[in-house]
Amino acid sequence: GGAGGPFGEIGLDRRTDLRGHKQNRTPVLDLHVQPWGNGGARLLASQQDGCASIYSIQDHNPSGPESIFICHKSVLSGRFHPQMPTIFAAAAQDHVLRILDTRGNSRDACVASVRTGTSIGSIRWRPDHPDQL
Repeated sequence: GGAGGPFGEIGLDRRTDLRGHKQNRTPVLDLHVQPWGNGGARLLASQQDGCASIYSIQDHNPSGPESIFICHKSVLSGRFHPQMPTIFAAAAQDHVLRILDTRGNSRDACVASVRTGTSIGSIRWRPDHPDQL
């Protein structure tokens, strides 16, 4: 939120086009931006093919996803943790909410999961309780 949207808040003054990357050929269902590094950002793309992909944007020059995490079914929503930059949550169509650590590889990144009984279309970390979704 805020004036200028998330790109304005992190100092990016033009759009970054990810369409040219071969890895991004599946529909993106949700996108979350996290300030990262020296004026850069990381993008968490929740994808219909069951992947959560993280792109590092520095100087408006993405080089493709830096990490791809497989969640089995369509990832409907994903959010970086507001205080722990290597942690993110992903809600998938398979009725599982996963907490992942980007320091791990795709096979061992899931540090916690909860079967919800239904698909969750949108997730957010609680602002006053960052240990809760």
